[in-house]
Amino acid sequence: MDSYNTLSFYDGATLVGSLTGGQVTASPNGNQGVNGTLYVNITSTLPFDRVVATSSAFAFEFDNIAFNRTDPTAVPAPAALGLFGIGLVGLALARRRRTA
Repeated sequence: MDSYNTLSFYDGATLVGSLTGGQVTASPNGNQGVNGTLYVNITSTLPFDRVVATSSAFAFEFDNIAFNRTDPTAVPAPAALGLFGIGLVGLALARRRRTA
């Protein structure tokens, strides 16, 4: 991380937040070794659909990016119930076939 690196988060054309190297670590120094490598998880209650990485120098590296468009705690209950029902029907048919 470098102090002059910035991630800006947008919802459409509206800037909803930004994050600098100085906000991630107390002493951003651009060290590319073990002491300068950080894993950062960004969680937002505000929706955003675009991230812009900017730097005022020739240094901004990042890797292993993952995102989730929906709430990770949301469970599609109707689909799960349908699969559960099909499983119960299959078990009932298998038991009926075994007793016959």
